[in-house]
Amino acid sequence: MTRSTRFDHISVIDLGYHYRITDRPLVMGDFDRNTAVDLADFTNWTACMTMPGPNDVSPCCRIFDFEPDNDVDLEDFAAFLLQFSP
Repeated sequence: MTRSTRFDHISVIDLGYHYRITDRPLVMGDFDRNTAVDLADFTNWTACMTMPGPNDVSPCCRIFDFEPDNDVDLEDFAAFLLQFSP
């Protein structure tokens, strides 16, 4: 069995993970793709937090990298809070 890899628009090797396809718009911070940035998304944000500096952000956590600088840190959290609607 072979696995094909390709590059996404951010020049990172794509190992096959993509957000599920829906007719809803992509909203930064909306991990569960329900168009609302809420407590469910906050729970996932805490699991995705890294330290400042270039880290490898997993593909599913890139929705929280608001800057984007390849990490999920407190600067991203400030942007996340601006989107938050409990």
